[in-house]
Amino acid sequence: MIRINRVELLTYGHATEDESKVLKAILNLLPRDLAKRVNTVKQIVKGHYGNLITIYRIVLRGRDSIAFLEYLATRLSDTEKNILKLSFPLRYNGHAKKLYLRFDKQQLFLGKIVLSDGDDVVKVVISFSGRGSRGDVLEILRKYGVVK
Repeated sequence: MIRINRVELLTYGHATEDESKVLKAILNLLPRDLAKRVNTVKQIVKGHYGNLITIYRIVLRGRDSIAFLEYLATRLSDTEKNILKLSFPLRYNGHAKKLYLRFDKQQLFLGKIVLSDGDDVVKVVISFSGRGSRGDVLEILRKYGVVK
């Protein structure tokens, strides 16, 4: 049976961005109680032109992964849920058993959760383990209310 293994949230902060705003954006994807206790790992790297880039990463496992999905379901509009359902075949890699989502970082800072295909995003990778089909993964998303 297929199940959720972990959820990874990742975003980039550039030297021109306010770190507190970047953190607020990524933490706005989480329920308040989880956002208060989650460990955000920061890694500073250099870009191609020597500019500093901060990578922010949060990894959720077990019950925290489920709490994330339940919270996401309450925050996504019906339109976003339909977009996710329709684009599911493009977002899910059955070999890797991973679902890839991208949310607009600017909208997250404002407290809105909006799917995006742009560059300034918070990436979310939901990893699954066990045996199951694409349909089983879609059913898990339906169970938690992420898709209709």
